[in-house]
Amino acid sequence: MKKLLKAILIIFILFFITLFSISYALKPTDSIENDQRLWHVENNLNPAVLNKDIVKNIRLEGDKLSTIVYLDNDMLNKVLKYALSQAGNPSIQEMAFSLKGNHLVVKTPVMVGIWKSQIDVYMSVKSEKNILILTVDNAKLGKIKLPNSLVSRKLKGTIGKDSEIVKTNGKNVYIKFKAPNVNLDSASIDNSVIKLGLSLSKENLTKLGNNILGDIIK
Repeated sequence: MKKLLKAILIIFILFFITLFSISYALKPTDSIENDQRLWHVENNLNPAVLNKDIVKNIRLEGDKLSTIVYLDNDMLNKVLKYALSQAGNPSIQEMAFSLKGNHLVVKTPVMVGIWKSQIDVYMSVKSEKNILILTVDNAKLGKIKLPNSLVSRKLKGTIGKDSEIVKTNGKNVYIKFKAPNVNLDSASIDNSVIKLGLSLSKENLTKLGNNILGDIIK
């Protein structure tokens, strides 16, 4: 009887140690706060503000006009809110987006069995031929590093089917840049700020100026 009780006790101890270990491993290092979620961001982006930034930093380079636009955390979330508000996917609204160092950090709440957990994805940014490319450099579930194959499936599941605007391939997300009258030449993240290098023709600058004037008159 003593041996049986001892065996049962050991099983219970091992069971609770296992539960504690799983709970610890799945607990996020930096949990999403409600005020960080995309649904909490005010949907008050005025495109004219971005247009003014484009014009403000404009300079002549060879046969084209170039400019730089900077997006901090606040402006990034407003742009995302504006762009994704029509997506109709409530799970996106529960996510949190932030800039840390040279990465875009995307946090997604998930349930793993009975445990509440979170997927943190660290992405770098670059551009190629008017396409913004987001590449997953690191991803983890709670404190557990995720394999590339799982990251790829999660990206595909979150974004859904490829479209004319957004496509996924492995660890990469390709976003076609479709700003009116403007081309995307470069993109990077540094010191928690996204830097976009843009170019436009003199004719497009005139159109952009007319758009700004139209927004002011409205």
